[in-house]
Amino acid sequence: MLNLLLELGQMAQKSKLDLYDNAVPINEAWETFATPEQRTAFADAKGFPETLESSAQPAAARNVVMAMLETFNAAMSAKRSRDALISEMQDCLLDALFNSDLVALGIRQRPSKSHYPAEIASDFFDFAETNWAQSTVQSEGKLYSNVRVYDPHATTMAAPPVPDKGSKSAIDRAIKELDLENPEFSNLPRKISCKMVRDKIGKSEIRGNGLSDQNLAKRIVAICGVRRIAI
Repeated sequence: MLNLLLELGQMAQKSKLDLYDNAVPINEAWETFATPEQRTAFADAKGFPETLESSAQPAAARNVVMAMLETFNAAMSAKRSRDALISEMQDCLLDALFNSDLVALGIRQRPSKSHYPAEIASDFFDFAETNWAQSTVQSEGKLYSNVRVYDPHATTMAAPPVPDKGSKSAIDRAIKELDLENPEFSNLPRKISCKMVRDKIGKSEIRGNGLSDQNLAKRIVAICGVRRIAI
């Protein structure tokens, strides 16, 4: 019996290692799991060097200082737009992890160190701080490194279940209660209805905690349906 339990444990560990090996590093996952529209926009977005090069004009054609200033401003504007798009794509990834649409695995560094990938619970991303460059996430004394992300709906392997005890259930419960209390809740402007959900839960929006207008709007539509237009 003991040998059977050990074999089952080894099989489960191997399955998780296979998932981890085939998962996407979190510093790439925000692009990999982005929507087709976001990926297209990102591919078309120019960074600072590209814009600087493409906007450069012959010095003889215009005042040199003015031409350089306009080129620099155009490059900075392009950089800000590209950075904003990256930030939006990263927020979408964190929302997907928070909602259990995607699953994260990482090597636990704190409070105790693990030698194998451990699954990161969805509610961990409620207040997690993500270091995209180093592929780490941390919150409340816990730190995971080498974090990778996979889509449990796309893999043929059985993903370990994620406990549904996080704030996603609190969001859904708040939306259902607000819809019962006010039949016109789902017809309200999204900014108002999203603020009502946050007030109901008693939490404010912090980047990546699932309480952004964008994420709450998705949950409102999923639970209440699209807006009903009175005739």
